[in-house]
Amino acid sequence: MNNFLNELRNPTLYIFQMGKVGSSSLQETLKKNYDGNVVHAHIPQMLSDEQLKLIKLKKQFRLPIFIICPIREPIGRNVSAFYQNFERDTGNRFSKSISLETQKNLFLKTARHNVPLDWMDSQLRKFWGVDVYSQNFDKEKLWNVYKKSSTKVLVYRSDMDRDKQLKIINEFTGLNIKNWTYKNISSDKVYKDSYREFTNQI
Repeated sequence: MNNFLNELRNPTLYIFQMGKVGSSSLQETLKKNYDGNVVHAHIPQMLSDEQLKLIKLKKQFRLPIFIICPIREPIGRNVSAFYQNFERDTGNRFSKSISLETQKNLFLKTARHNVPLDWMDSQLRKFWGVDVYSQNFDKEKLWNVYKKSSTKVLVYRSDMDRDKQLKIINEFTGLNIKNWTYKNISSDKVYKDSYREFTNQI
């Protein structure tokens, strides 16, 4: 009962988006500044049974559901995901000795190129019932809020100015976050030099 009352006072914030769009830093930032739960998932299967039951109840009784969904320019996102998941997708551990030409060929052959094309329909719309393609996305503003019943989804470009991102997130959540807490950034990775060279060349 106490958990449910707390949920009414501080509804869970769901970060639900495809991988490699800056969501790890968003999660850390929200957890540091929000009293309620912050749940992060790329697909519904990553949600716990407890969370799935809670979401079902919320939909049934039309209780507020708040989802934050950062997005990113698709090719840059795919390159970042390629390096992050290099061993999973190529079957080999990343090594600086692998030539850039070989890395390019592996990217073209093994990267999951369709994720940015399909994810909004196959994951967001299918699970949450919100169709972001039903409205235009303002390419100048770089963000929009989509609504379906009691569900609200904030979609924004994660490559926009960081201060502007915080302003939009604060308006959506009612928080007053002043600074980011960064996590899982490419400059900390073993592949950082290859990633930088790869992105510069393509």
